[in-house]
Amino acid sequence: MRMSGRDSEKRLEILRAAKSPRLPLIKIPQLKTSSKYIRPAVTSSATQHVSHVRRSSPLAALASRNAKHSSLQQNVTQLRSTAGPRCLLFSAPQSPTQPPATMSSDLDSFHEYLRKSKRILAVCGAGLGASSGLPTFRGAGGMWRQHNAMELATPEAFRNHPGLVWQFYSLRRHYALQAKPNAAHYALAELARRRPNPQFLTLSQNVDGLSNTAGHPGKSIEYMHGSLFRVRCMRSWCRYERDDVMDPITPALKVDEGDVERTVGTDELPRCPECKTGLLRPAVIWFGENLDPQTLKRINQYLSRPYQDPVDLCIVIGTSGTVFPTAGYAGKVKEMGGKVAVVDIDCSVRPEQAKDENFADWLFEGDAAELVPKMLYPIIGDLQIPETPPGNVNSKCCD
Repeated sequence: MRMSGRDSEKRLEILRAAKSPRLPLIKIPQLKTSSKYIRPAVTSSATQHVSHVRRSSPLAALASRNAKHSSLQQNVTQLRSTAGPRCLLFSAPQSPTQPPATMSSDLDSFHEYLRKSKRILAVCGAGLGASSGLPTFRGAGGMWRQHNAMELATPEAFRNHPGLVWQFYSLRRHYALQAKPNAAHYALAELARRRPNPQFLTLSQNVDGLSNTAGHPGKSIEYMHGSLFRVRCMRSWCRYERDDVMDPITPALKVDEGDVERTVGTDELPRCPECKTGLLRPAVIWFGENLDPQTLKRINQYLSRPYQDPVDLCIVIGTSGTVFPTAGYAGKVKEMGGKVAVVDIDCSVRPEQAKDENFADWLFEGDAAELVPKMLYPIIGDLQIPETPPGNVNSKCCD
């Protein structure tokens, strides 16, 4: 029987709708493969579903196609929400799969591996200075007065409430100037002298200046988040910057006993002497700001030196491992076949990754000031702590 033209067109429409939908191509420029494009994988269950659709109605095929596109869009949205090259809090991703390891607190096995290590990386957070008496403003809800301390560490907070932010940082500067380095600071400084860069490098998230005060060689340490004792102009087009250890930096910012709530006007805050219009601000990296590209370049060069032995040991000291990009460096060492030791005052509150046997090879719980000198003993020997610190908060010990 001969079909009419209208019937033929209708039949073609039904056949097209019943065909398995082609998923869109996704360009992935970072992928190191021979192909520039990949097509999303279809699971076995999805394959069975598609074959069923081909035998069923056109409406079912259309519903299947819409469901797949909706799922793909959700994945893209999730990826976009987690991306960002700035200083951000995040849950560190799982490191690439490696053969199962046994997490250990055995100091002898750590010492044995330390002696054989050719290149070492230390990643340090606020827990390094716990024994020095410095408050981190992250415990007990992270509150200062009635404010969330982490919300004050943003450029938006400084633009809207510069007097309040400067009071908070004046208090931190005051505490840091009164504090003294502890044994962990001195142990890392001694390791840097015994194993100079490129054999050893410290990455510090701390802004308190205590590593400088302990005499840590400047060529063997990178300060990821700046320093409390350096100030710069808030104007993006003004390049004025200087060291400043004055306490207080202006009379209105003097720290009172009891830290009484008060209002400080912009005319009482430090002002840029160069452009005359901008306020000076602490030269620290706030949440949402880019890290110094030169600092990141030097760190990446240390980790990927093509003509050097790979970094075979990473010691993570007193950091929760939730601030990007610093949190990812231990994972990079694992990728290169190295091992990771974690030192923390309370390992029970660490993210799941840091307690994963495939991430941490040694987990030492306790005060860094007590543990770090013992851990580094095979290289630094008996640690001698001077009565007077050899440096100051802004010293650049580059010998």
